[in-house]
Amino acid sequence: MGPENYRDASFIHYAGRGYSNSSLKREVRFVNDFCELFKGHIDDKVLADIKQSGWDLFINKVQQRYKLPKPIINAIAKRFVTI
Repeated sequence: MGPENYRDASFIHYAGRGYSNSSLKREVRFVNDFCELFKGHIDDKVLADIKQSGWDLFINKVQQRYKLPKPIINAIAKRFVTI
């Protein structure tokens, strides 16, 4: 399918070896994909809340891991993580 059309597949596999703190970016991608796939089926406000909750969870986990201030993590993450 390729990186552009992967959401058209009947199954999406998020690569990795189970859950680990190193797979934080994968969780954000899952939330982003979920919101895109259910756009038009679930209220936009609910999807926006889900996206924000996923982002907040990601930032909190990264902050626990690297012990940097959340505003710095948020600024850096917004440049390199898609949600």
